[in-house]
Amino acid sequence: MIENQNIICFSSVDWTSYKTSKIYLMRIMSLKNRVLYVETLGSKTPVISKSHLYRIMRRVFRWLKGPTRPSDVPTESDILIYSPIIIPLHNSKIIRKLNFYILRWTFRRLIKKLNFKKPILWFYLPTAADLIGQLGEKFCLYHCVDDWLTYPGYRNSNFENLDNKLFKNSGAVFISNRLLFEEKKALNKNTYYLPHAVEFEHYQKIFSPADPLPADVAKLSRPIIAMVGEVAGWVNWDFLKYAAGVNPNWSIVMIGPIGYDATISEIKDIRNIYLLGYKEYSELPNYYRAGDVCVISFVLNEHVTYCTPTRFYEHLAAGKPVVSTDFPTAREFSEEFVKVAKTKEEFVELIKKSMGEDNEGLKKKRKELAKANSWVHRAEYISEIIEKNL
Repeated sequence: MIENQNIICFSSVDWTSYKTSKIYLMRIMSLKNRVLYVETLGSKTPVISKSHLYRIMRRVFRWLKGPTRPSDVPTESDILIYSPIIIPLHNSKIIRKLNFYILRWTFRRLIKKLNFKKPILWFYLPTAADLIGQLGEKFCLYHCVDDWLTYPGYRNSNFENLDNKLFKNSGAVFISNRLLFEEKKALNKNTYYLPHAVEFEHYQKIFSPADPLPADVAKLSRPIIAMVGEVAGWVNWDFLKYAAGVNPNWSIVMIGPIGYDATISEIKDIRNIYLLGYKEYSELPNYYRAGDVCVISFVLNEHVTYCTPTRFYEHLAAGKPVVSTDFPTAREFSEEFVKVAKTKEEFVELIKKSMGEDNEGLKKKRKELAKANSWVHRAEYISEIIEKNL
């Protein structure tokens, strides 16, 4: 593991208790390095809505506070969170240039103030790509966790140019999706495949039979079929509705925040699909305890083709059987760990099969696979590549 380095991480998400690959890795890196975690610079023009207004007000408040230490990290972590202010008109060349000068001045000042000399720049979103070569960095890397150009609102020539700039000018590129890795590796000879992972120990909490289940699932009829993660436009409602309809005794629970593009009207009349909403990370092990089978029900579109859900290894770390709809990342697992359904009828049959064959031996194998794919292992691999280039 690299040590005693100054890392500036330009993240694609804000720091929240809703863990993502960026937060997992920076928490690990901050144990032996100094980390400045920069909350997302965004990439889309905000629209007028309550949620966007809240985010703008929250950003201004956090910007006024300056770099602050998060409360949810170990005492030995050396990490600060910073929320920069820019003009969110990313398609304008003039505004992009103005934002560049604002950001360059801001981070040069912070580097001097915090004594972050010769930092490692760690990029997750192309919006900050123009800062390469401007901050006296010793190394920069691009951890590409999604094909951003498949996101609605991201596909424009400006964003594509920034994405290519990161690929071509980074000292190393790590790509989470195998298909995207094969397509992009020619852009940079130092490109590595780095699938998502899991904070394995978090899901090994031991419960006694007397420990209560969460109140919103405790009285549901069994079996409980759990889908964990953001409820967004990529959810395949057809498979879930069919499963609920032909198995009225099943309880299908969806645990996660409701995205702005989620078409939840699809299930308004279905009594055995339950939207439980966002849950704190600390609560998830108890929800997994309640579930009988975990499912990943996604539509197969361009974005899902290049996505790599962290949930696969999280489900396995909890020892649960996993059934998924058919998309490339799901097919990378053997049937022993993830069963892949091409039709809604097969989806139901595989859920039933998973419940029927589940046993302690399979649970142990799932956990062993998850343990071998921890975020600590991923951090060590990235560190090896960085050390070769320093």
